[in-house]
Amino acid sequence: METGVNTQTNLETSIDSVEQESRNEQAFYTLIERMGKVAYNERDKGAMFERLMCHVLAIASPYSERYTKVQLYKDWAAEHPECTPNARDIGIDLVATLIEPEWKGPNKEARYVAIQCKFYKQDTSVPKAEVDSFLSASSTKYFAERLLVATNKGWSANTEQTIEYQEKPTSILSLEKLKNLNVDWQQYLQNGTVQQKAKRELRKYQEEAINNVIQGFKTHDRGKLIMACGTGKTFTSLKLAERQVGQHGLVLFLVPSLSLLSQTLDDWTQQSIAKMTAIPVCSDSTIDGSARPLDSEDDSPDSILADHDLSCPATTNAKSLADKVASAFERYETRSDLGLTVVFSTYQSLDVIHEAQELYGMKDFDLIICDEAHRTAGAYLFNDLKEKEKKKASKGNRGKPAAIEPSEEDLLAPQGADASEWDVEVESLFTRVHNAAYIHGRKRLYMTATPKVYGDAPKKQEFLGDAVLYSMDNEQIFGPVFYSLNFDMAVKLGCLVDYKVIILVCDPKYMSDTADAQRVADFSQTQTARIIGTWKALNKYGAKEHVVEDNHPMKRAVAFAQRIDIEGMPLGRKRDMTVASKQFAAKFNDIVTSYKHHVLERGQEALAHNETPSLEYQQLLDHEGICDCKHIDGSMSSVEKSNLLKWLRDEPEEGHCKILFNVRCLSEGVDVPSLDAVVFLSPRKSIVEVVQIVGRVMRRAPNKVRGYVVIPVVTSCTDAAMALLSNNPDFKQVWQVLYALRSINPNNVLADLPLNKLDSRIEIISTLDAPIVHKDTKQGKGEQLDIGLQTPPTEVLDQPRWDFGEAAAIEEHIKSMIIKKVGNRREWEDWAQDVGEICS
Repeated sequence: METGVNTQTNLETSIDSVEQESRNEQAFYTLIERMGKVAYNERDKGAMFERLMCHVLAIASPYSERYTKVQLYKDWAAEHPECTPNARDIGIDLVATLIEPEWKGPNKEARYVAIQCKFYKQDTSVPKAEVDSFLSASSTKYFAERLLVATNKGWSANTEQTIEYQEKPTSILSLEKLKNLNVDWQQYLQNGTVQQKAKRELRKYQEEAINNVIQGFKTHDRGKLIMACGTGKTFTSLKLAERQVGQHGLVLFLVPSLSLLSQTLDDWTQQSIAKMTAIPVCSDSTIDGSARPLDSEDDSPDSILADHDLSCPATTNAKSLADKVASAFERYETRSDLGLTVVFSTYQSLDVIHEAQELYGMKDFDLIICDEAHRTAGAYLFNDLKEKEKKKASKGNRGKPAAIEPSEEDLLAPQGADASEWDVEVESLFTRVHNAAYIHGRKRLYMTATPKVYGDAPKKQEFLGDAVLYSMDNEQIFGPVFYSLNFDMAVKLGCLVDYKVIILVCDPKYMSDTADAQRVADFSQTQTARIIGTWKALNKYGAKEHVVEDNHPMKRAVAFAQRIDIEGMPLGRKRDMTVASKQFAAKFNDIVTSYKHHVLERGQEALAHNETPSLEYQQLLDHEGICDCKHIDGSMSSVEKSNLLKWLRDEPEEGHCKILFNVRCLSEGVDVPSLDAVVFLSPRKSIVEVVQIVGRVMRRAPNKVRGYVVIPVVTSCTDAAMALLSNNPDFKQVWQVLYALRSINPNNVLADLPLNKLDSRIEIISTLDAPIVHKDTKQGKGEQLDIGLQTPPTEVLDQPRWDFGEAAAIEEHIKSMIIKKVGNRREWEDWAQDVGEICS
């Protein structure tokens, strides 16, 4: 356990690190802006940018590990006249020379990377003709790869498709990725010196984690590292790998998505002690998005990036992978400055790894690290698997079946990490990593913030031999827990900010009556109320638990919907009740604008009659609460998705809040530390997913006090509705979130049944049709309090009293219901068994 001094040190280190990163980012954008202003003309601006990139690519990771030299095209052409007929600019701006493992192969002349630099305004789209000329000029046999460095955000669909389907690997270094290179932009801004940023240092708890894992590996060949989101799992695992396997070891790092692969590859190469040989691997199905074995939805978190967004070209070929690894180890014989050889792969690409080892003799891994290891938990009913195999065989399809995602009602069940006990053909792409006979490695480390554990019902099926179960509490498969740092401790250490849950209760009739009919056409009362409730929560209207340092409206939020679109759904109640990301993004502002007009109109009427207007009216005068809404989903191009994430990270206009709507693609592996809130508009697939989402909003950022979890609940204020409130479908996400929070803070009591007390981090706000009544009477000592007042007065109050009436009563009713549901230990155990999936 950390001491108070160590906790304070961790907090100060965390804050300093975040602020330093922020200053470096600001220096980068200042540099880009300054270069645009001081250039004499467009040609001069382009030349300045080319010279800067020539220096940057020579020292920044992972490019400096892959290039021996970076030159201006004219210098390279003069040095290698055999490779080009003349030294004139033909669309190539820079040329990099690859290190041996990259060009060693059948075409030994292809040892160069053609680089084009485009210093455009951010809102400019690169003309396809310019890209075509670059691709044509670099099509000669001497160029093995291409790299496009561009400061703009816009790429046409045709241009991106052209880049994606090139035979030669073609990568894009975007403005966002350029900003995140390990370059000290502040230093360059001050004196024009290009140098790397100082590498990060391990914190005390990270040192403890590494020591525990190394100690654990002395007696076990596999084990778990449990660390809350935002506590530096990626960096910790790098330093662990360097100590565990030595400078010249071979490591396999597995992730569920290209987005995470890209982030990890960049971070590891930037923070490694010695120059790392990074080899990204992804299957064709990973690239085109067709392999989503654990995700039946059409908005997968596995599809944020395309392969051309990776800093290093990915291989999809087993022989090529084996050759690259062999070449890397050959270089160890002559180069003492080289570090780890690391294969970064998606779980969907494990068949490429398997073939490289089985068919082409690739070495066994010294260490296999499974990131987001909860994705490797799974369950399979034997009968279902046999039926799927029969169907595949009848169609002549020998492909590998996808995992069967169990329902909450019948989560399944026997483990099988041994190939002799379990046929690899029926394992999912994610669970194959457990099989030591399929992927050869000396040690396996499973990293996650949210272990996935199955309950008694599926374990009984496992015992009866009806199913196969990969549950993370099975030490035979996952090993013991080597180290654990939960969310609660991470907050105390200052690695994360704390959370606050806002449950905002809305009356559909009251809300929709305040909105203009034309603006809410094709939108149900329920959805209208949900939008207005979300808007109120993001602006903290009605919140009672304000603190002095956190009373500002929110600036950035991510909202999670039920599906992408309702187009094509038949008319009816199901369509009306469906929360669709595209429709909410499109209608949000129209509905809120109509509602705000209504509030202002009523406030002005009150003033005209010498009455006190509503508190919301006063707040609206001070802060208009404008929301800028956009939608993102997995079908968009990688450039579109990257631009939307950049849009979310960028500072909004004064008085504005950005909301990015999605279904699932932002639930995992997306890092936006400045995010203020996540909004649950519909229930999630699992408790693990809820924890992952909440973890997004707890990341530390400059001036961030806490992260908000918003749950708009739509219900009527009638007695009948109140009696059935616990069965309201909207409360499913309330229970999901509260149980998830309970699981990540096992030592905290969110709801205390004996004391009838709710944790201060949970706030219930009612906006039901229960008008606040202004009373002329004064309240004296001994008079009965109205519902909702916190403490009795100690003296006669000479100011008006307010009767919150039914709204406060509803809040109390919901509070009591939550305390009873969440505060009862027996109900928690029953619920966990019913759902069959908990986080510990």
